[in-house]
Amino acid sequence: MSTRLRLARPAPWAVAALVTLVALAPAIGGAQDTDAAVSTLALLDGPRVPDDAIAYHAARRRAEAAFAAGRHAEAEPIADSLARAYPRDVRNWHLLARVKAALGRHEESAAAYQRVGALVGWRSPYFYPGVMTAVQRLAAGDRAGALEELRREVEERRNFYVRSAVFGWPGLAALQADTQFLRLTGRPVGPAPSRDDAWRSDLDFLVAEVKRVNPDYHDAPFPAEFTRRVERLRAEIPRLTDDEIFVRMNHVLAVLGQGHLGVFPTASSGRLPIRPYAFADGIHVIDAAPDQRALVGARLLAIGGTPVDEILKRLAAHRSVSGDMQHLWGASDLASTPHLRGVHAIDGGDSTTLTLQPRGGGAIRTVRVPTRGAAMPG
Repeated sequence: MSTRLRLARPAPWAVAALVTLVALAPAIGGAQDTDAAVSTLALLDGPRVPDDAIAYHAARRRAEAAFAAGRHAEAEPIADSLARAYPRDVRNWHLLARVKAALGRHEESAAAYQRVGALVGWRSPYFYPGVMTAVQRLAAGDRAGALEELRREVEERRNFYVRSAVFGWPGLAALQADTQFLRLTGRPVGPAPSRDDAWRSDLDFLVAEVKRVNPDYHDAPFPAEFTRRVERLRAEIPRLTDDEIFVRMNHVLAVLGQGHLGVFPTASSGRLPIRPYAFADGIHVIDAAPDQRALVGARLLAIGGTPVDEILKRLAAHRSVSGDMQHLWGASDLASTPHLRGVHAIDGGDSTTLTLQPRGGGAIRTVRVPTRGAAMPG
């Protein structure tokens, strides 16, 4: 899940996907994950299994194939029949919602997405039922209904991805100048702030999001050290670089000691052209960009002249984890330009050096690689 904090001006890096572990999110508010108006129990009326399972799956394959081929009118009656015959299967409602949307029957699509939410839960990062309900209501001309659905996503369901993800969502572009939408998505309202004020606003947004969706702290105060780090960072923003602020935001979150809690750079913020991985004998390059394939298999000893072990120690101080294994997973941050600059392992140049020992031993060598590359696929 990747999204962006609400920076009021372009930045050399973009903050992404913050706050909690998906598996923890349903713990917030308990029964709030389903709506009384669309009871899950009511959706379970009907057969427990299809009468003819083979025919049932064959019908859905036909409907999905027709939908994929753009034959939406052909897919509609099959999808309708599937949803009526076996309402327990969320895939039937999801298919029906997409078919209805493609046919311009947006209110019917919204109703189907409501069934999806009631079955699978409103925090599903695959179906996005609440957001898609809002998209369909907006397409039907129901602007107020779309905004109300988004409000429920943020304030009642406390959906972890909504505030920072939906501003650029396809189908919601018509709301981007709406004051209520801007507030719901955490975007600034009014004149663009200064660089420092924008960062302070981002810091406030980060803290507010953790409070909104984190099951441990939604109804409890933050640790005193968390608050101290927030205030210290706020005061020091004017003298810090963007990358330093990014790393310091993670330093704030590290106090909470929760895995899957962090501020992450987007794919466009710059990476080294390698994929590092932690093994028992050190950090090795397990993949590389096509023009750097000769580096694969080599042991990584230093970046920008800073020993890898030292960089890992610096990064560990700025990472929220629930177990030591997550520090090993964090070896991937050795390829992240914002992380490396933020902990002063490399400077702000367009390239840096890697010190490596070739696979199988041999002479240690130093190579120069770009720092502004795209993320490695996979």
